[in-house]
Amino acid sequence: MKTKLFLISILTLLLVSCEEKEWQQSDISLVPVFQVDYVNSDMALEIYKEKPLLLEYSTSTLVSAYTLNDLSDQSTDSLYLISFNRMDSMMVDSAMAQVSKYFDIQASIATDTGIMNITYVYNNLDTVAASQVDITIQDTEVYN
Repeated sequence: MKTKLFLISILTLLLVSCEEKEWQQSDISLVPVFQVDYVNSDMALEIYKEKPLLLEYSTSTLVSAYTLNDLSDQSTDSLYLISFNRMDSMMVDSAMAQVSKYFDIQASIATDTGIMNITYVYNNLDTVAASQVDITIQDTEVYN
C-alpha cells in the first residue's frame, strides 16, 4: 500500500512539474548606433541614433555614459556627416568647470574611415582646446 501511494505521489509530482510555465519576455532589442573607433587607440564611441545616449569607451572595459545633445545626421550616399555634443565636468586651473565637447565627424561611407574634430568649451566661454582624431565608423545595431 505504501508503495502504491509512493508511486502515485511521484507520478502526480512528475505530471505537475511538466506543466509549461510562462516566462516574462525581455524588452531587449536591437537599436541603431554609429560605432566610432579611434585609429591607433583603445578609445571608441557608441552614438545612439534614437535616444540621447553616448557611450565612451576609454579602454575595452572602462565605459562612461553621457547624455547626447543636438545629434545631427546630415549623411549623404557617400559621406557620414554627423555632429553632436555632450556636457561634462572636469578640473581646470584647480577649479571645477563645465565642459562642452562638440564632435564633428566626416567620413567616407565606402571606406568607413575619416576624421573627427573635437572642440572643448569651458564654462560656456571661449574655445579653449580642439583636436582632430582619425577614426573608423560603422552604421550598425547593438542590443539594448
